[in-house]
Amino acid sequence: MINQNISIIRVVVLLLLILALLGPWAFDQINVPAEYDCSPFIRLNGDFCGMPMSGIRFFQLWVGGFFYMLFELISGKFMGQGQEFLLVLAILPLLPFFTTLLLLWKKDARQLRTAHLIAWALALVLTSLFLIAQINDSVTGLWGVWFYILLAVGAIVIEYFAAKNNPASNI
Repeated sequence: MINQNISIIRVVVLLLLILALLGPWAFDQINVPAEYDCSPFIRLNGDFCGMPMSGIRFFQLWVGGFFYMLFELISGKFMGQGQEFLLVLAILPLLPFFTTLLLLWKKDARQLRTAHLIAWALALVLTSLFLIAQINDSVTGLWGVWFYILLAVGAIVIEYFAAKNNPASNI
């Protein structure tokens, strides 16, 4: 039954992925002394409030940082700043978006299905680590990341069973 409706399921997953990216993924910290109210933002720690930042905004900032790092690397000014090299990993949560689009276009490509499962698994691991890194902030308000993690688990299960039940493209 999954294989008969896999295209519809993938479209729904793609729409839910966009919804997860529209939700809050991080807080942009603003220094507001404790004696003042934070509204409409969320009090994080001590003198800091947080303005929720959507996943789309987060990835927009990533693209800017990535191209800045690439320019620094090409111009020879990049001097062992390893933490900035981690910006490359930030692309992983976006990979399932593109692999889903490719699977909607090329339905029964065995290698693409395998790559799609791997992309979801890598995205799930990185997004979970991203959430754990923010554990001291108010992570309950970051419903976009939570929704993405649940969606990734669901997508991995669905794609695994779809591949397992399809004798033409076993993983």
